[in-house]
Amino acid sequence: MLARLLHAGSHQSGWEITGASTFVAEIRPQPRAFNPVQLGSLLERVVRLSPDDAPAFAALSDFIDAVVIKRDGMAATSFGTALYRYNRAHEEGDNFERIVDLATALEAVLTDDDKGEGLSLRLKNRAAALLATTTDTGTSIFSDITKLYELRSRLVHGGSIQQKDLVKIITSVSAVPDGAMFGVALAFAVDRMRDLVRRSFLARLCLGSGTEPLWPFGKSTPVDAALADDATRGQWRHHWRDQLANLGAALAAEPARPGIDPITRRSDAQTHPQHSTEPRPR
Repeated sequence: MLARLLHAGSHQSGWEITGASTFVAEIRPQPRAFNPVQLGSLLERVVRLSPDDAPAFAALSDFIDAVVIKRDGMAATSFGTALYRYNRAHEEGDNFERIVDLATALEAVLTDDDKGEGLSLRLKNRAAALLATTTDTGTSIFSDITKLYELRSRLVHGGSIQQKDLVKIITSVSAVPDGAMFGVALAFAVDRMRDLVRRSFLARLCLGSGTEPLWPFGKSTPVDAALADDATRGQWRHHWRDQLANLGAALAAEPARPGIDPITRRSDAQTHPQHSTEPRPR
């Protein structure tokens, strides 16, 4: 989990142990092994861990533990749901299921318990405001989430979708290489969503941690009003990025390095040096 948040590797889950982390518990920890993907992934991003990652690993682990402690006694929390869905999107499975999981995770981590009308619009605005960089603009983020959220809604609510419409949605995602086969294009679209969720997690953890958090967990915060103000929006964006920089993990706040198509050994960077919302010829 921590390695994924910091480095955005494409590795899939191999095993996990769930249960209480105390020395004594009513139920013993349960191990679970995951089946490896038979045909391999259609997107690769190899990362290398080093001892320099240790401070960031420890700090992020403490941030997550603090969130769990603060919400102790609740049957379920939006943050817990986001963690579960994000991790599940790295297991063996169908890429369409991953889109559903990742859309749910993004919604849970950026809206918390703040539901109601205009949820999807607020979600896209928050992601665009907090995650935008010079190479990944707020417009691009807003556009990609719109497309993938539309696909998620059709999948969840049982709506039919024609093949040509599905292809149009997937291939219009900014990170998808031109001319990619559909399976590869879908893998890159899923990876784009996975990276947006990853950075949203980091932003939310950093904004909700510290002695005077800007967006504390478990408390009502006028997030949309804050992000509507240019100065405050900039303050929030710099705050979470500066926190990671202080941990020696400044690059974790940036978009993930381009993935590689293992079939052609081509990355999206070879056709799109930065994210763009301009229409591309097909």
